[in-house]
Amino acid sequence: VSAVEACRWISVAACATAMAGWFVWLKRCVPAGVTGVLIAAVAAGCSVSTAWLVNPSTDLLLTAALPFVLLFTAEALRNLTSEAPHRSRARSTAWLVAAGLTAGELFWVRYASIFVPLAVAFYLLVEWRHRKIGLRQIGVFGVSAAIPIVTLLLINHSFGTGGTLRTQLNLGHTVQLDLSPRLLGHAWWNFPDLGFYDHHPLSHWIYAAWPMVIVVALLAPVTRRALRSFMSVPPIMLSTIVVVTLLAMLVGTTALFGDKYDYVGLARYYAPIKPLYFLLFVAPLMLIPRRVVRALIVVALLVACSWLVRQSWSRPYKTWLHADREATPYGQWSRCFEPGAANLYGWLTEQDASELIVVSNFHEYIALETGIPALPIPEDPATLDTWVERIQRAREIREARVLFVLDRDNRWRDYWIKPFDEVIRTFHFDHRVQTAATVSAAVLEYRPSP
Repeated sequence: VSAVEACRWISVAACATAMAGWFVWLKRCVPAGVTGVLIAAVAAGCSVSTAWLVNPSTDLLLTAALPFVLLFTAEALRNLTSEAPHRSRARSTAWLVAAGLTAGELFWVRYASIFVPLAVAFYLLVEWRHRKIGLRQIGVFGVSAAIPIVTLLLINHSFGTGGTLRTQLNLGHTVQLDLSPRLLGHAWWNFPDLGFYDHHPLSHWIYAAWPMVIVVALLAPVTRRALRSFMSVPPIMLSTIVVVTLLAMLVGTTALFGDKYDYVGLARYYAPIKPLYFLLFVAPLMLIPRRVVRALIVVALLVACSWLVRQSWSRPYKTWLHADREATPYGQWSRCFEPGAANLYGWLTEQDASELIVVSNFHEYIALETGIPALPIPEDPATLDTWVERIQRAREIREARVLFVLDRDNRWRDYWIKPFDEVIRTFHFDHRVQTAATVSAAVLEYRPSP
């Protein structure tokens, strides 16, 4: 099969894994019964989107793996409290190693997944303060998580262009502290974006405001003890720390490196923790010992299940199945350089030579479709000139032909790629290359500084 088909199979498997993993984790955390099963089912359903079935995403892999990191960690602590100390320590160590390696290996998929090992490490420190585990267990997890993370950073440093850790992690070149209440509000607003009846503007406000009711309930003496007992259960505490760690990371990263991205404003960063909304802010309703309350919760959860099956999943999937979209020569939906993407790829293939260097705002699409190594748009001409010199030495060529192949619309990349007109001004183009009339992309030749 092609790489695109393989990615689709991986996406389907990852969606199934995510739903199964989140169902098991939520079911482990909530009390037994029909209500608990429905909470776990709705949370598992919210862990994936139909788009991930047809559009492979690294965010999906993080979402699918996170519940298993939590399960491994919880299993490690459960073994430490068992009645067979020697055997339990060995099992606990094995589970902590599995949790650490899994959490650390996620860093190879997405740098943003660093919140996972940080959250688990902080949780283990909390349990250590409660004298439930020893420093040895924390060390086992820390070393297991650090091995894949440090290995990747060393590989990047050895085979990349060097630079600081900040540049390796794509955090930009400037650091400036800009912490404001707006960032906290923005982070909280994006977390409960669950999608249920989102055509009603009031629905999102309800999801965002409802947790405040739980906070107010903690202030009342009648409910304080029950809620504290619920939140102090190890799996609930671990889930809470995961949510807090991710939100803190997004707010802190945006406050320091917001000049590069508005990290706190990107909805995909919140996808891995959305199932935990139901654990932290819906499951506490099960503490109310009234049948009528339990019945209302069941009805609301059944409505949510209906919405997932009949709206969130089926409608977009049917729409995409019947969508009349252009396909590229490689076999994927054409998402950039339209109209005329296929003709552009064909023209570029004809131009391919050792002297050709391609720069583009959709460089990886060009590399996939044509096999021509392509570069992202650099920050300035000086950086590009350095790249060109290195490529010329590596290819043993005297003079390179540098072509900028630009889609005039950055589409879903607007938040980090310079607008078309700004790129033109930055690199001082004076020559446009003639291509086929059906090609809409701008092909411009760049002449390096002498």
